[in-house]
Amino acid sequence: MMRKLKIFCAVLGSVLLAFCFAGCVDRDGNGENTVAVTEVQIKTSLPLTLGVTPSEKLIPTVLPAEATDKAVTWSSDKPNIAEVSADGTVTAKAVGTAVITVTTVDGGKTATCNVTVKPQPIPTESVTLNKTTLTLAVDEEETLEATLNPAGATDTVSWSSDHTTIASVTADGTVRGFRTARWSSRRRRAVKPRLVR
Repeated sequence: MMRKLKIFCAVLGSVLLAFCFAGCVDRDGNGENTVAVTEVQIKTSLPLTLGVTPSEKLIPTVLPAEATDKAVTWSSDKPNIAEVSADGTVTAKAVGTAVITVTTVDGGKTATCNVTVKPQPIPTESVTLNKTTLTLAVDEEETLEATLNPAGATDTVSWSSDHTTIASVTADGTVRGFRTARWSSRRRRAVKPRLVR
């Protein structure tokens, strides 16, 4: 009787051990627990400029942090404008916009980044005005025009007056004369543009 009891206990122990071992093995049968990917994130926008900042690497965040397989793949909907390498480096190819997509190997989760490629800037060598002097009466206005050289220069201009109580200037170069105690209403005023890059 005792021998049969010992045999029964041995068999029962083996069965329980088998169940415990099976509970520790994942669905892939590699003996380790796996954590599935639930989400992937990247920055939603990326500005690039030809010749200045032609490339930048996108860093994906795979969630949860303890996910077992964090491998991802990359793709661009317009590789002629912005192409992306296997490590997430985006390189500008032409002016325009493109969408970069990252996809997780586990679960196929995706995230996108809108890439805007701007043209290479052309620096300004000089600025010329349509008039070098102005004579204005009180409350009289006239608009100056600034031309950037060479043609196609990508800078813009801002305007300033060295005596704002004598003559003011707006953002578009419109000059207006004011009456003051120190200056004649028809005195010349110094107004000049400044480059904004």
